[in-house]
Amino acid sequence: MSVIAGLVADDACEQNDQECGRPFLNQYRLDGLMRGLKMASESLAERSEWLSERVEKEEKQQEEMTKAAQQRRQGRDSN
Repeated sequence: MSVIAGLVADDACEQNDQECGRPFLNQYRLDGLMRGLKMASESLAERSEWLSERVEKEEKQQEEMTKAAQQRRQGRDSN
């Protein structure tokens, strides 16, 4: 993402330099870069959701195991 941001920033500087600026990103290339960023961000968001669900599941299991261990120590285990 930082590479693409750098390319876009460099291209913007080249566009603003009226004497010898030579922009290298046309609308087709810029659109392709932005679509690629969108795909990457969507994939990262999906992965983040999956990881969050996984962590919550693991935390819930750990909590249940801790409660069961406490009940066993107190002689109130129902299992």
